[in-house]
Amino acid sequence: MIRFVTVRRFFVLAALLLASLPSLALAQNKERGLMQEGLDLYQKGEYAEALHKFQDIKEGLILLDAPEQVTVHKYRAYCLIVMERVPEAKKEFKAALDVDPSFALDPASTPPKILSVFNEVKVAETPAGPGHAAKLSALAPGLGQWQTKRRTAAYVSGGLVVASIGALVVTQMNASAADSYVSKAGPLEKTKMKNQAQSYDLMRDGAAVLLVGAWVGGVWDAYRGANRIAHTPTQGAPVASIHVVPAAAPGGAGILLTGEF
Repeated sequence: MIRFVTVRRFFVLAALLLASLPSLALAQNKERGLMQEGLDLYQKGEYAEALHKFQDIKEGLILLDAPEQVTVHKYRAYCLIVMERVPEAKKEFKAALDVDPSFALDPASTPPKILSVFNEVKVAETPAGPGHAAKLSALAPGLGQWQTKRRTAAYVSGGLVVASIGALVVTQMNASAADSYVSKAGPLEKTKMKNQAQSYDLMRDGAAVLLVGAWVGGVWDAYRGANRIAHTPTQGAPVASIHVVPAAAPGGAGILLTGEF
């Protein structure tokens, strides 16, 4: 009985998927139609109407190819800049760069105001160079790693330095307390207290060495990581998209559903 229910459920799900393919194709064509309408309106100078068309492409954006997604974000930003909504435009440029980090505008054909806003976003999204990353981590442990978007390395580097500082403070307090006890101890206890004070002194010195090592190591890691990023060819991040295209099928035409995630 269980096997029968499982098989039946599988066929039901398969049937639902097949039934949804034509609607996916229609949805994809609808989003492309909205994009083309927006482009036509933009070329006519009807920026508010164009923006409305581009913003109508919401959840359906995933149905478009990566270059088409970039186009939608780009022209949303263009319209928003013309309408003096620069902060929103920056978010759209950032979204375009998230889809394609190599996305760029042609300085020769792009209006200066649009190019200026885009360059601000591009600079903010570009990882820091090795030297700059090292300086940042020298000033604040983990900051250089954070600037180059190496979040885990930033947490580790900053955490090691904070832990080292905590250990240094605790051992220094213990060493100071032990020294004060030595001065107050009687003849029989003085030797024992001196040995204990020396142990705390050694632990304090070890914590200091650990702190310096963690700080310098963080600076070196920030430089090395930024240098590696700088010499790595830029590749676009995986972009979610769904493609619905006509395909041959036994007994007639069919639909091929592919995706990138």
